[in-house]
Amino acid sequence: MQHSDITIDNLLNNDSFIAWVISDREQHSEYWNGIKKGLPKDIAETLERAAKIIEKVKAQYADSDENHITSDFIQQQYIKLLEAYNTKTTSPKTKVVKIQTVLKYAAVLVLMLSISGIYYYSGRIDGAFENHLISTTYNSKDILIETPDHKFFVIDDSTKNNWLADNGIFVSVNNEQIKFVASDGAKEGLGELFKVYTPNNKLYHVILTDGTSIELNGNSILTFGLSKEPNKRNVALIGEAFFDVARNEHAPFTVQSSDLSVTVLGTEFNISNYPENGYTSTTLIEGSVEVSSPANKSIVIKPGNQARLYKGGEDIEIQNVDVQEVVAWTSGRMIFNDEKFVDLIPQLNRWYGVNFILSDEELSNVRFTGTLKKENDLTHFLQMLKYTEGINYEISDKEVKLFINQ
Repeated sequence: MQHSDITIDNLLNNDSFIAWVISDREQHSEYWNGIKKGLPKDIAETLERAAKIIEKVKAQYADSDENHITSDFIQQQYIKLLEAYNTKTTSPKTKVVKIQTVLKYAAVLVLMLSISGIYYYSGRIDGAFENHLISTTYNSKDILIETPDHKFFVIDDSTKNNWLADNGIFVSVNNEQIKFVASDGAKEGLGELFKVYTPNNKLYHVILTDGTSIELNGNSILTFGLSKEPNKRNVALIGEAFFDVARNEHAPFTVQSSDLSVTVLGTEFNISNYPENGYTSTTLIEGSVEVSSPANKSIVIKPGNQARLYKGGEDIEIQNVDVQEVVAWTSGRMIFNDEKFVDLIPQLNRWYGVNFILSDEELSNVRFTGTLKKENDLTHFLQMLKYTEGINYEISDKEVKLFINQ
């Protein structure tokens, strides 16, 4: 093993190293003792810190068959310890902690204290993506993550990986979500920004280091950093997302979405700023948020309110809305109530990943009421239109032409 390969991440994924540690340095001893003898002091310390992580996880599961303590097991249990620690310290949902929970995770604090300072050298998180995800070029068909050095990595149905980056951020990613958990000794970010892109007809979930949960709708871009500094809870959004912000009285969370700025301490809200809408809207589910325009006009809205700022405008318009209709997309539904069909086209395009074309001008005046479910495919929706609204269709590749039955 080369000295450059001796990192926390690599060692926690090395079954030979794990076997050496959990066997009290007996298995594979000639190999690992030989490697350790020739290491510079700083790299030797990295190896020992990785060993301590494994020993702590082993101690948590002392009754387990040691043959089951593989690299996957170590990674998964370490994730659980980090997430438990992170949840207890940052989550707005944890208002009452039961004594059983305290006992169950008592060793977490010991683990965090024992490896505090483990990331004493400067490390970049983005480089690790190359070792765990498939690189690609930008495209609009896949879920993508863009790292600060502007490299793109694809997230597809086969993606399932997790790793501990050298800066102390644990990354857990699959085809439904990417989650970042900061360990106790995590390095502060350097203002580096990541981006997650979603294509049409796909949703994706991002969980930031502060515990904030962000669900992205299709055709959206989220820009975010991974800093632990309280004055840097800032993200930017193009498209639509539902936010469940981890509460922090001393660190407001800010979303910049087109010209509209939204500031909160911790709450749930939906933001939409698709370019074809012509406006940016913020719909509040619970708590309170402050929305601001470029003209320095701001207003605090209440649950059930939707604030809209039209492109190029200065005044923020407030209206009461049915929040269930607004956020139905997060549960795989779209709810429409007597809406002009022509106004639904952008949403239908994103939902089904096709391009709808209205061949008859009469269709612009048709109004639609109904609920669409994600599990029902495009043909199901088109058949519903045909037999309830008298609207026929033709499908060619990714294009759907709609016309009135003659």
